[in-house]
Amino acid sequence: MLRTNAILIFLLISVTLCAQVKLSKDFKVTNSKPYKVVDARTKEYFSDMKGFTYSVKTDRERVILQKFSVDGMKETARKEYADFSEKNNSVGIVELQGKFYYVYESHDDSDIKTVSAREFITDDCTFGKELVLFHSNGSVANGPSVEKIGFFGLRSGPPFSVFTSFDESKFMIQYRRKPIKKSDALNHDLIGFFVFDNNFDKVWGREIRLPYNEEDINNLAYIVASDGTVYMMVFHNSKKNIQLLKIPAEGEVAVYEIQHGGFLFNKLVMNENPDGNINCMGYYGNGIEYNYWEGKISFNANGINLFELSKTGDVLASNEIEFPIDLINLYATNKQQKKNNKREDKGKAGIKDLKLREFTVNPDGSMFILGEQFYVIQEINGKVVRYHFYYRDLVAAKINPDGKVAWMKKLPKRQEGFKGRGGLGISYIKSRDAHYILYLDNVKNASLKTNKIPEKHIDGKGGYLTAYKIDDATGDAEKLTLYNSAKVNGVKTYQFMTSRILQANEKTLMVEVYKKDKEDIMIKMELAE
Repeated sequence: MLRTNAILIFLLISVTLCAQVKLSKDFKVTNSKPYKVVDARTKEYFSDMKGFTYSVKTDRERVILQKFSVDGMKETARKEYADFSEKNNSVGIVELQGKFYYVYESHDDSDIKTVSAREFITDDCTFGKELVLFHSNGSVANGPSVEKIGFFGLRSGPPFSVFTSFDESKFMIQYRRKPIKKSDALNHDLIGFFVFDNNFDKVWGREIRLPYNEEDINNLAYIVASDGTVYMMVFHNSKKNIQLLKIPAEGEVAVYEIQHGGFLFNKLVMNENPDGNINCMGYYGNGIEYNYWEGKISFNANGINLFELSKTGDVLASNEIEFPIDLINLYATNKQQKKNNKREDKGKAGIKDLKLREFTVNPDGSMFILGEQFYVIQEINGKVVRYHFYYRDLVAAKINPDGKVAWMKKLPKRQEGFKGRGGLGISYIKSRDAHYILYLDNVKNASLKTNKIPEKHIDGKGGYLTAYKIDDATGDAEKLTLYNSAKVNGVKTYQFMTSRILQANEKTLMVEVYKKDKEDIMIKMELAE
């Protein structure tokens, strides 16, 4: 009897807490009518920003296309194709000047991969004819590990990457061949670059052997310029500098050493600008650090560096934005703050494990930069190995056109899980005058103030879809609660995944979730302004 009463009291408290949660009026949340689920290995979503969203769901030889009305909130078309290879994998959806293409790869028993494309015709939700783009000359390596779990541990990234020129007149597919020898000191990266115009006509393509062995360099970034030339940025480990590699359609690779003050980057974003130069952005640091107790390697980010290069590697402009110690210490433990203060005296205080999630250059020349702390720890208990994923604080900044910081914010978040990204991480949307960063949070944090350290949210344990709203002009931030992810407008929902959130138009986000009985629904989150 006492046990029964305790359970009833717990349930009553839970119901009362849920009833007290105040949902945001910034978003209007509506559900679609259920529609038949599509089971597939990969699911990709995009929008034409004209009233419809689309999905391409790849399940080996089966590829299913869907069209969905944003205003009508219903599936309006579905088409299934079963004429692909049994070893078919999606490379991604490419948009070129208002047209969408499904790029995919397959291979036979020889390990030679074939990359092809088919236009996604949005009017009637169908595919156009197959265009074979190229064949690899041999085995292709997978990309670096991604935020997913595979059968043998962390899953490798996709083997092919797609890059589009700033004017969308060219796009490039890049890959790396599998190393012949196991030693990085003996291997030179052999990288494939294939460039096409916006009609999918091949401009040029070849495999390039880099002038350094794999031990010498870390590959930081790639771009394809509007004239079809490819540029690659690397960090040279022994020289401790960054270098720009120019890769033309014919001839040798040109290498330009960049005189840029010894900045250390773990990743860079590169874009060609309208003047024909190269804009670069990255978190800079003073070194890679190993934490013995956690068994992980961290990049310690000291701040943001924005710089412009000529195409021969000359530094035309540079803007170094250091993270203030007060920002670094926010939401850190007292012990960690003391360590940070000592490190600051040596110029080494920073924010560990900060990954770039959003970088936007606005029409007026201002920039929005958003980073998220993310890391993975391998935990071994006897013969059992598991990977613990951590998604933590956010760092958002707006940079004015003159290069000065308009505002910079650190926003607390505590998410953890063991299955990869799943329902963790963030999604982002900008309205006319505010930035919205959406994430799934512990129900205990629904009424927690922005400046308080939150309780951790565990993936798969329900949670409220939450948003940080940042005023674009002032940087003032507030926290909003959108809905309970376990039950939306009275409908029980499952399998929420952050990667399935898409921006349907300038003020609308949508996400597809499962509702059981072999049915999905679409949830629309529309800004009320």
